Amino acid sequence: MTTKKSEFFFRIALLMAFASPLVLGQTSHAKKIFYNALLSQYSVGDLPNKCNTCHKNGVPLNPFGKDFDAEVWGQGSLDDQENWLKLAVLDSDGDGISNDEELKMGRHPGKVEAPVVDTPLVDEP
Repeated sequence: MTTKKSEFFFRIALLMAFASPLVLGQTSHAKKIFYNALLSQYSVGDLPNKCNTCHKNGVPLNPFGKDFDAEVWGQGSLDDQENWLKLAVLDSDGDGISNDEELKMGRHPGKVEAPVVDTPLVDEP
């Protein structure tokens, strides 16, 4: 019985050792593809904490990530401009600012942030 248990755990460990790099490599590669496509579509500089553009704390998708999945990636192509336009006009996080505008401001469109307030540079008399 002990030999069977040892053999079982050895096989599990072996499977994990070979499968983990494949799975982790694909995840990392996918993030880079999606993020680079996003930057090229919006012509914005590198966003702070880039993973949080589409994810909550790096794992589950935030509202923008879900909309990206539905409107762009879920449609089968990162090159279809019509799908990107659908994503751009949405307000994924519901803060009253479109995804397009938030990305241009360097903000994450899947995270509600404090509203931008226009303040005059000089006090008016």
